[in-house]
Amino acid sequence: SSSSSSSSFSRRAGSRVPTGEDGGGEDEDDECGTNEDVSGVETTRRRTMGGVLGAGAMMILNASSRGRGTSARAQEKEEEEEKNTQEFTFKTFALRTPSYFKEVDVDYEKGGLRGANGLELLIRDSRLGLAGNTVMLNKQRSPMDPNTNEPLFSATEDLGNVEKVAEKLVAGENERSKGAKAVLKGGAKAVLKEAKKETVDGITYYDVSYTKKVSFVDRIVRTRVCVHDNVLFTLTVETDLERGTGEEAQSLDDIVTSFKVL
Repeated sequence: SSSSSSSSFSRRAGSRVPTGEDGGGEDEDDECGTNEDVSGVETTRRRTMGGVLGAGAMMILNASSRGRGTSARAQEKEEEEEKNTQEFTFKTFALRTPSYFKEVDVDYEKGGLRGANGLELLIRDSRLGLAGNTVMLNKQRSPMDPNTNEPLFSATEDLGNVEKVAEKLVAGENERSKGAKAVLKGGAKAVLKEAKKETVDGITYYDVSYTKKVSFVDRIVRTRVCVHDNVLFTLTVETDLERGTGEEAQSLDDIVTSFKVL
């Protein structure tokens, strides 16, 4: 933004009072009065312009100082955020979470690609009473088409559009909660909140979020789905609804968008 200052200067005209018939005194008074006034105006103009320039310089210096201060604060904030986050990098994927999420020691070989759910990574909220807030990564290799002997899916789009995948995720959540115990607890009652897609480095990611109930407690689930090298990756971030839509919502969104396949 720029600011401009303007000053108006008024030049006093000499008094033109006739002193005789020929008006001789009139010109003299006018000339003398005008010269004096011009000299005064020029001095005033120089002083005023000097003040304007001085004020402008101060504004530039102040703006520069503010800019340096803002830049320093932004850098400090970035460093603080980096200090409060951690990265998980594996051979086929990477993601970043707040530092209060801790990896759970599980037998990943048992739950690997040969397992039923392909569990690759489980991280829990380590804060008191919040262990139910989790980050999970599952991998599943594409089954082969018996007719063509080709993978059924080799790209994210092979799963259908993002709306269709979102509907399947919500329907699957509700289907799993139809057991006798789940019915007694009210069922999941999952409801879709948002479905969108993002393409990064040529790979399409589907981001889906929905709410559900666990023993009548409101939860929110954020999911990122993608297919890479004939493998389906599903990242699931589940938290209580209050934290998941409150002040921690952005940090949870950041977990989802940080997930990338390698």
